[in-house]
Amino acid sequence: MRKLKDITGPEAMRLTSHLIMLGYVVMRGKTMRKYAGRKIPKGMDPDDYNQQFAVDFFNALLDEYQDDFTPILAEIEGVPLADYLASANPDKIMADVDELMKDSDFTSLFFASEQSRTRTSSGSASENTEAQTI
Repeated sequence: MRKLKDITGPEAMRLTSHLIMLGYVVMRGKTMRKYAGRKIPKGMDPDDYNQQFAVDFFNALLDEYQDDFTPILAEIEGVPLADYLASANPDKIMADVDELMKDSDFTSLFFASEQSRTRTSSGSASENTEAQTI
């Protein structure tokens, strides 16, 4: 499976269209509503919280949004949807989803707000304030 950054040209346009539609549908779905406004439970590790969110999110994609998500898998694979569906089996789909979860470009589209809520700043303002000589 290709990484998002490796897809260019007309394929990139189709894939972007699919991703925008999926994002629109998912953002209004029950998985996102489940997490909207939630804070990490006291004592829960932020990484565990994000892991649970990711599991719920991908489960929803495969369960609730199959018709919106499958064309994305096919597009990333670089094959027509009918060919992807013909070769799809649980092992392949799980491998593809696992690979997609490892693609930081993909996950940042959907998890950026969740990750930013769990990250803490180092508190050092000097890190990015050095003057440059021109």
